[in-house]
Amino acid sequence: MLAECDVAVVNNCYDAFAAKFKARKSISLQKAFDAWLETSLQVSGNRPKVLCTKRRLMKGFVSGCGKTHLSAVDRADVERYVERRNAQVSPTTAGDELTKLRTFFRFCIAREWIDKNPALNVQGPKKSKRTKDYVHVVGRNELELLQFKRPVYRYICHALWHTGLRIEELYRVRLEDIHDSILHVRCDEERTKNAQGREVDICQEGRGALRRCALSTLPHPETVRKVLRTACKRAKIAKITPHQLRHSRASIWHAEGLPKKNISVLLGQSGTDITEHYLHPLPRNMLNDTATGNQKTAGEGEAHRGL
Repeated sequence: MLAECDVAVVNNCYDAFAAKFKARKSISLQKAFDAWLETSLQVSGNRPKVLCTKRRLMKGFVSGCGKTHLSAVDRADVERYVERRNAQVSPTTAGDELTKLRTFFRFCIAREWIDKNPALNVQGPKKSKRTKDYVHVVGRNELELLQFKRPVYRYICHALWHTGLRIEELYRVRLEDIHDSILHVRCDEERTKNAQGREVDICQEGRGALRRCALSTLPHPETVRKVLRTACKRAKIAKITPHQLRHSRASIWHAEGLPKKNISVLLGQSGTDITEHYLHPLPRNMLNDTATGNQKTAGEGEAHRGL
């Protein structure tokens, strides 16, 4: 300790060294949650449903934790809360709440109220196998078979299918994020699942769907899932969910020859081990369409270079 102090004095950084031992501001868990919610209210892309979910999380965690001060919360408190919620709700919902808790504690660390994130290494509940069981690669022909009473649902499906975005990310896309051939996905913690910003290549059709979504009043994601399920029954095709469209885009990119690392970056994932779960075999007709599309693209490129 004395040696570190001497080094700090020699290097003229004693103030930074002394700040490590400065007493942190004591704040209650409730006030920290209130500050986090107040910050969320300032994010223009946040829908009322998101804020309602955060309020419910705040109320449940504070009442179940049994601790009043933020600094007293430890990993065991978070594990008990996740275990209790896993018994009350679906594993997917419990996992989403754990993700929000991690975001909350990162917010507190940024405000210098605590030193470490007690929810960082907490193991989430095992997710439902529903998506894995029903996943199949959705082709353009299946999208065209879907009939909706409101055009906004078609815009949402095409935007998700062309970009591979999470539906929550799509709902926060702004017009200024959509460029001629690039979609900029913002990187602050309120706008992506894992706070990783990225740029996604988009075609003309995808850009049009994204612009229409950004200009429309979008329904709640759960409503989109229900309407999509009804449209699939009406068209007599296999069940399709918004997340399956993300799986489908990853599988199509892989069939087109895009490396797994590139797909991982485009999807905003932390590594290729997660991307592996998103890659599924394409039906023969879709493989033929993909090969034809690649040949057309290559031919257009050669013709352009010839000019």
